[in-house]
Amino acid sequence: MDFTSAIIASEIADVHGQIAGSLSFQRFIDIVWAAGFADGEACIHISKTQLKDRANPTYRLVVSLCQNHLGSLRRFARALDLPERFYDVKRTATMNRDAMTFIVCDKKAYHALHLLLPYLTRKAPEARMAIEAYEVGQMDVHPGANGHHARVWKVREKYYRKLRNMK
Repeated sequence: MDFTSAIIASEIADVHGQIAGSLSFQRFIDIVWAAGFADGEACIHISKTQLKDRANPTYRLVVSLCQNHLGSLRRFARALDLPERFYDVKRTATMNRDAMTFIVCDKKAYHALHLLLPYLTRKAPEARMAIEAYEVGQMDVHPGANGHHARVWKVREKYYRKLRNMK
């Protein structure tokens, strides 16, 4: 790192209190870039799926981005150390270019939101709500043979609706 970069990194660290030895300057820049990209392009939501043979629905924390530039999606995934899983979007007559979707769910989405949150602007309220939903709704806990307590399902449904209404 040259002298100018060191000064800038020092000033940014003083303002945000994030770098202080834990992140390299380049990693910090990548995360801040990813936050800006997410502010404009990401969808943060909780998906709800009801299967016929189950009494309760499945709730999943999801962060997704749809883009016609694969390089931007790759940069986003790499900045947050996420697996590069991209899915083609079915092309319609009104689309000029092929598009891809990047989707990350559950624990990886939770960790990604934690990294992005200090630098998000427009999506910050949704990210805070999604993180809270994951923690309070115990979304990292699988029900097992006896299932979750009814309170857990009510909490998950409440956060599902709250986040949906923030759109």
